[in-house]
Amino acid sequence: MISAKISGDPILRVLAVIAVLGVSQTFLVPIAVSGLITLTLSPVADWIRARGLKRWVGNLLSILLFLGLVGTTGWVVADQLGAMARTAPQLGGRILERTRSLGPLGTLLRGAFAGFQRTVQAGTAQISETKADVEAARVKDESARTDDSESRLLRTLQSIFLAVVGTLGNSIIILVLVGFLLTYREDLARRMLRFVEERGISISSSTLSEMAEKVSRYLLAEVTVNAFYGGVIALFTGLMGLPHPVFWGILAFLFRFIPYVGTWIVALMAFVFSLGITPFWVRPLSILAFWLLLEIVTADLIEPFFYGRRTGLTSLGVLLSALFWGWLWGAVGLILATPLTAALVVLGRDIPSLRWLHLLAASEPVDKAGPALVTTGTASAP
Repeated sequence: MISAKISGDPILRVLAVIAVLGVSQTFLVPIAVSGLITLTLSPVADWIRARGLKRWVGNLLSILLFLGLVGTTGWVVADQLGAMARTAPQLGGRILERTRSLGPLGTLLRGAFAGFQRTVQAGTAQISETKADVEAARVKDESARTDDSESRLLRTLQSIFLAVVGTLGNSIIILVLVGFLLTYREDLARRMLRFVEERGISISSSTLSEMAEKVSRYLLAEVTVNAFYGGVIALFTGLMGLPHPVFWGILAFLFRFIPYVGTWIVALMAFVFSLGITPFWVRPLSILAFWLLLEIVTADLIEPFFYGRRTGLTSLGVLLSALFWGWLWGAVGLILATPLTAALVVLGRDIPSLRWLHLLAASEPVDKAGPALVTTGTASAP
């Protein structure tokens, strides 16, 4: 059990914590991402270690496996994004024509298609612009006719260098943190226990173990279920004749990490694109119907089998956590929302200052012996 002395206004403390989380986003996000990756890879590393290999071998192989999956996914996404950027303008005219007769719904669909097209074009424009700048800089460097060409070359090289260094720097920092966390996770847990004990908080190692196990099991199961989900979507969209089915499968896999709304964003985009490949309504409506059926089967049958008790969060808790972390950290916060909140809820079961979070978001039933509700008309006056 955990006991702590709490002083001061709790509302001010909550506001102060939120302010620190918002201001320290650049510092905290890599740490949070590294921690979640470590929890995801820990079962893999332990499984390899159980086969008789040394700890460092298991850690290295699990990290290499993770890098291979991320690299392959990134390469496929970049390739499919370029292909989609070439296909979208060809279907745009037919999509706009089909949606004109739908009234307000057609306006919504046209806006969604325009937004999606801008996003795809923005994703490919940076690559094309970089290639064009490099080629222009090379030609100007070879000619070396004016000082302006030399300054442009330097600016181009500087922008490319800064972009590459920034991306690689963040990736290297996360990988280094993952390596250290995998190697020293038991020692770090002991140090954390000692740290909180010296501040008057008594905490057992079982609480941290339960938190790590629950989040780790959830993350690994979520990756597995979402990969299955994306594979089924890719196969189905291919059978339905939708362009670039691999793109839709990967998009469904990635967006399903966003609670509740992510999968329907992709479903809406697939529905809009299907309007441009057929003059009939059977195929677009079939895509939506299959998407709905797959979501029901996944949520009610597959996820309970893989997740067990899931994260220990109520549906309202998952939704509110997505709203909060998404507001605080943007798209990264949406992805990290559920595992971060699940970890805090486990701690809130014993930590008094987080008890309110456990009561509001935990899926465990509330003690029936608590205070009774008083409704208007039933309460008797003294």
